[in-house]
Amino acid sequence: MQKIKIIHILSHEPPENHLKFDDPLQLNEFTPIEYINFPESIKPLYFFKGDHHIIAGQELLKLTNEYDIECWRPYNSEIKQVCSKTIEGITHRIFPAKLLSIKHFGKFLWSEDMYQYITKMVDEKERFLLNIGVGHAWFHIWLMLKLRHIKNLFPIVCLHRSGGFRAFEFKNLPAWKKLYRFHYLIESVLDLYSLKYSDQNYSGSRIEAQFLEHKKGINSSFFMEGIDFKDFNSVNDKIQIRMELGLPLHKKIMIVTGNFRSSDYGYQHLIKSFAQIREKADDLALVMIGGYKHEDLYEVGLKSGAIMVERKPKEILRKYLQACDFYGQPSFHYGFINFGGFGSAMIEALACGLPVISNNIIHFPGTDSERAKIGLAHPTHNDLTEAMLYMKDNFQNYTECRTLAKKYFDINDTRYVLLNKYKELIRKYYSL
Repeated sequence: MQKIKIIHILSHEPPENHLKFDDPLQLNEFTPIEYINFPESIKPLYFFKGDHHIIAGQELLKLTNEYDIECWRPYNSEIKQVCSKTIEGITHRIFPAKLLSIKHFGKFLWSEDMYQYITKMVDEKERFLLNIGVGHAWFHIWLMLKLRHIKNLFPIVCLHRSGGFRAFEFKNLPAWKKLYRFHYLIESVLDLYSLKYSDQNYSGSRIEAQFLEHKKGINSSFFMEGIDFKDFNSVNDKIQIRMELGLPLHKKIMIVTGNFRSSDYGYQHLIKSFAQIREKADDLALVMIGGYKHEDLYEVGLKSGAIMVERKPKEILRKYLQACDFYGQPSFHYGFINFGGFGSAMIEALACGLPVISNNIIHFPGTDSERAKIGLAHPTHNDLTEAMLYMKDNFQNYTECRTLAKKYFDINDTRYVLLNKYKELIRKYYSL
């Protein structure tokens, strides 16, 4: 009998700057990929091996070979048919997709081919479960609403990946912006409605999880997948790694990860605080890693004295974490703080023994006393500067970071939550 499929769907297209690469070897320096050459496409078609849904598929494969595992994503309008490649036991599929960008309204992404592919599977009586990544964007809203008339034939698990309901963002807009962002309210209504067609919704934001617990018709709870702690370890001697990476040998080093766009993480505030600290003390270095040279904060960061490192593969990022002393994910963006969750990057830093500076520690599921042992929040801009100064001189006192992170975010424990839910829903829908 054919195995049941577990299909992980990523709800956004590949970054545009990644698809500009003509040379796969060059792109592979930034992010792990495989590719195929397709006659209809001038450029190679890329399959990104480091994306969240791929990692989820890999973790499931480590647990069991009971299912066929597939990972899907919308690609772009340049491909005209569904393309696939089997990589390390997982079938990757990319789907033609259309993207409409409207000023002041945002992006609308959809893939009729993906919807048709699912309906074909239903018609052919295939047995499958969809794990849909939720980013509170139009793609997953559109897909789930399109599937609602056949939803009773297969199970859906939703897993919050990023973002929050637009209605919360709307409440925090200036009055003049509310005049042309009223569509946020409409989008939130549809967003909530679409989640009623999931059998189980998991949110990595404690605030969102609490909000959804009271919504009739939505089965939701707090959950984070976590990481494999074998892949991230602390080191006692950082000098050798710093020499290898060309980092200052005897300074205290703060590291942050993420892109260099001021409109996203908002690291311009971090750069300002770092510049102020350097005027008083020269024993702190700042490493910013994960963006690209064309993004607007790259030159700003360089001028402040920060060490700017473009995006690197996970194994190189791990070395940077191990070489540094404390980690930051400082943001003042309401949506990111309240609905961005704890984040895998912050867990990886804790696993390497680094305490953190981030308002997102509100999502740490431990006690208040445990939370105080992993790092600091920074309610205001002045608090951010003070937190950096404090952590510079006291990071060595945070000795339980790895232990506490492992207590709550060890994927060897958390992944069984998903596996058991899959088994429960498969029994329900397919009478197994």
